Amino acid sequence: MSGRGRRRSPVADQAIIAAALELFAERGLEGSSIEEIARRAGVTRATVYRRWTDKAALIAHALGKAREGDGPEVHDWGHVGADAFVRIMLEDVPETLAKPELAPLTARLLGSAQAHPELVRAYWDGYLVPRRASFSRAIVAMQADGRLAADVDPEVLQDMISGALVYRLLLSSEPRSVDDWRAYCRALLRTLGLTA
Repeated sequence: MSGRGRRRSPVADQAIIAAALELFAERGLEGSSIEEIARRAGVTRATVYRRWTDKAALIAHALGKAREGDGPEVHDWGHVGADAFVRIMLEDVPETLAKPELAPLTARLLGSAQAHPELVRAYWDGYLVPRRASFSRAIVAMQADGRLAADVDPEVLQDMISGALVYRLLLSSEPRSVDDWRAYCRALLRTLGLTA
């Protein structure tokens, strides 16, 4: 995205992101285009291209926004103590996971991994890398405070948490409420040795 030119409209940003998510959920990456996203958002193609270089970058950004919810910004994750980390996992994460649109979008993303590696790479680089870096800093801080074992590998721990949540999100046979997700996250944290 570029910061040059006239001031960007948050309304246009939201409309573009919503349109990108709708199209991706309906048709996948191959069935989406900048032209169709712009049409659905009620903006010009130039408006979209001023913000994103291509549809993979746009959809990756939109998927990140869908997962972000109203929780803390990515840079905040790296500066929280163990208690605040647990609160994020028990409050913000369940709210996001309970969104009905998240499972289909996640399934589409994972299903695109082989056919559209550019989408997965854009999502990894633009969304996951900064979050994982902050998450790792939080884990190291919790180890220093004695809340997690010193020999816990931050990268592996993140994979375990993410893997468990995605597995439950995609393979659960019934919809899960915020309370169901909260109970699962609490059990997951307890299993990993981090209690509320």
